[in-house]
Amino acid sequence: MKIIDVLTNAIYAEGKTEEELVKNWNKNSQNTLSWLLEYNEEDLFNELTSEMFRLENLEDAMYQINMIDGNQLVLI
Repeated sequence: MKIIDVLTNAIYAEGKTEEELVKNWNKNSQNTLSWLLEYNEEDLFNELTSEMFRLENLEDAMYQINMIDGNQLVLI
């Protein structure tokens, strides 16, 4: 499983199971989402880099990121 931005091919998280995917998101989110700070989205950055616990949390995060112009995150 991967969360990838199909426009840029950037991988936001990957894992063999949902649990591994969530753990990988938590491990990498500070780095993969640092671009939000360049768009003055500090509150969103803080929200999305706080610890996630379930796949549903990641789906919500992907939706919020996709609302920002130029992003198309998908779970594959």
